Amino acid sequence: MLLHEALSDIAFAADESFQLQCAYEASVGLDPTATHSDAESLAEKTFRTALTDVPDRAERWAFGPAELGQVRQWVAGHASSHGVSLDRLEDLCLALHEICTNTIRFGGGHGTLTLWIADGALICDISDQGRIDNLLVGRVLPPLDGLGGRGVWLANQLCDLVQLRSGDGFTQVRVHTRLR
Repeated sequence: MLLHEALSDIAFAADESFQLQCAYEASVGLDPTATHSDAESLAEKTFRTALTDVPDRAERWAFGPAELGQVRQWVAGHASSHGVSLDRLEDLCLALHEICTNTIRFGGGHGTLTLWIADGALICDISDQGRIDNLLVGRVLPPLDGLGGRGVWLANQLCDLVQLRSGDGFTQVRVHTRLR
């Protein structure tokens, strides 16, 4: 939650007329200056720290350009067997195809797609060896004439939760889709 708060501060820093009360601070009674005084540093630190480890029970699939066409089929088979509804399945497959395409284009040409079930959701983790510098990637609609960024933005529109972390030599995108 703190990453989202910090990214909100960064996104609206130039707009002095914009005011937003922090829901987190209001709920626990914190002083806004305590958590928002150095939003960029907090966001940078969090964004550059890998997500929790993928569970050992997760199913893994290494992919590269030759396997990209099979991403949808592999995910669809696993997701439908775990009870993801048809409309959610199509959204998930499209989102993962976009993320895996980004991995091939910008993340070293290959990556690992891992999936497992937790907390009533199918969780898919895509990892590669790239690095994303833009802390707001996927949260702001990228320009149509630019290269990259639309896949993560699209995943944010289609999945229940998208988590992204990227640092030196790694990028990790984790998407969550509820089962029912």
